[in-house]
Amino acid sequence: MTVDLGQFSTGDSVKNIPALTTVKYIGKNALNSSKTYKVYKGSYAEQYCKDNNIKYAYVDGTSSTNPSTPITEFPKMEYTKTLGPVTFSNYVSHEERNLNDAQDKNITVTWVRISDKGSMRADYDNTEFILHLFDAWNSNDEKDTGRTDNTFGMGNWTLKSWDITPYKTTKTNGTWSKGLTWQFSYNTMENNNTDRNTHRITIETNGKKYYYYISVVTDKPTGSTTTPTTPTVPTTATATPTASKVMVNGKQISFDAYKINDNNYFKLRDVAQVLRGSEKQFNVTWDETRNAINLISNQIYISVGDELTSGDGMTKQSILTTSTIYKDGVEISLTAYNIGGSNYFKLRDLGQTFDFNVTWDGVNNTIIIDTSTGYMEN
Repeated sequence: MTVDLGQFSTGDSVKNIPALTTVKYIGKNALNSSKTYKVYKGSYAEQYCKDNNIKYAYVDGTSSTNPSTPITEFPKMEYTKTLGPVTFSNYVSHEERNLNDAQDKNITVTWVRISDKGSMRADYDNTEFILHLFDAWNSNDEKDTGRTDNTFGMGNWTLKSWDITPYKTTKTNGTWSKGLTWQFSYNTMENNNTDRNTHRITIETNGKKYYYYISVVTDKPTGSTTTPTTPTVPTTATATPTASKVMVNGKQISFDAYKINDNNYFKLRDVAQVLRGSEKQFNVTWDETRNAINLISNQIYISVGDELTSGDGMTKQSILTTSTIYKDGVEISLTAYNIGGSNYFKLRDLGQTFDFNVTWDGVNNTIIIDTSTGYMEN
């Protein structure tokens, strides 16, 4: 179906909007992605269709086109620095500042300086990047905001108009999966006017907001010189029963635990069971459809019946767990091994994830778990 851009259906009626060449604002999600719209070459409407992956054809009947194929090769992440839920490349420096938002409320803003072609990458699912063109953070004026998949409501501006190139991931229920990236270019025409090289940005991740002020500068980057990588983990490993005594909040508990690659691995559900009712309790659920383990903090653990069963004291072969792991809906990276159908996690990783302390008493050959204090690196 091909329709004029100025026609929008409501039920069975069609409203005609004249002057297609002068359209300056099309609301977010106003057009139907299953239709093809007629636009004038070089118009705001054409740019809107391009930015929102909407099919279109020219009014004069020439050069019928579809939106271009989305960019799949993301920018290389070098000189990196992770700040909150995002990682910046070409990082130079940052500082925290207390500023007022559009509602005159005090907020903490991370002031980040990056060099030309520096990027901002989402490290979690359910993320949205929001650029505030002139207003401060938390402005209610949608016409002042720019998002990954739309133009500014105030006129024929796009992110690219402000030297920002978006690299899209998968969008679900209005938010983007991790890996969403914006790349910032230094505007050499603005060396006497920094407006085009500074950006007020809000990042929303799983309902929480983070505030940034990004300055694109000519300084050399100082961040990590290589892209962060996940250490290589053996896919199989020998699991030797742990001979150490285990104390949990002053009480000795018997676990079926193993030493794998010189680290103590505990059955996930055993740890959830013994922390049940404590200030660091968490629940565990299994999502077979997604092959995912869900960890829910501050929720009472629901037992399945085989927790804290004794092991046979035999050395076993463990297999690296391939399931995706989520904590409170956010994908996290934890190493786990499967032994006899149960998942065993590194105890210190669980302590760090749920903020309970794990210490080692070498004199008494004892592992100590304490939920009254937060996790501390030894």
